[in-house]
Amino acid sequence: MQCSIISIEPITRIFSTQPNAPLVEFVGQRKPGRALDIGIGQGRNSVFLTLKGWDVTGFDASDEGIATAQRNATRPGVKINAIRETEAAFDYGADRWDLIVRTYEPFPITSAPYVERLGTALKPGGIIVVESLSQEDLTPNRTPISIDPARLLTASNTQQFRILRFEDTMGTSDWNVGQKRLVRMVAERHQ
Repeated sequence: MQCSIISIEPITRIFSTQPNAPLVEFVGQRKPGRALDIGIGQGRNSVFLTLKGWDVTGFDASDEGIATAQRNATRPGVKINAIRETEAAFDYGADRWDLIVRTYEPFPITSAPYVERLGTALKPGGIIVVESLSQEDLTPNRTPISIDPARLLTASNTQQFRILRFEDTMGTSDWNVGQKRLVRMVAERHQ
């Protein structure tokens, strides 16, 4: 699927301003619904999803991120629901989202209770798209946004999910743009 270029104001130059590649690929295969963008940042994924017909809510703890996301949504004339909230305080709800996007955030995606929380928030048949830097937990000087790929796979390999794609690979990173070791996962909540 070809993606049109979106004009996004980056918070800093270390972020990609284009929507996440696995997100673009998998959204093209789905009917639009309600989407949650965890750690909305500059809004690149939210703006892309809204342009594709999704009703998008995103949250971030950063006032600057929320303001930038809202400005970036006005450029193409779309509306996103950008909420300033911490991960711990955000109400994910139950059977609420058709899509959850979680890219380059330091939230506990390898924790079974957190993964269960995300699974509960998804509607049956809904998907979660995850991408971040890939590093084992014991890696010296590990970045806070890194995910241990083995722990992610273990935490997500539950009765709640069917894993559609899992990669621990070298690829173009959305964070500190360039070739990096990445972990990518797309999982679907069982119907």
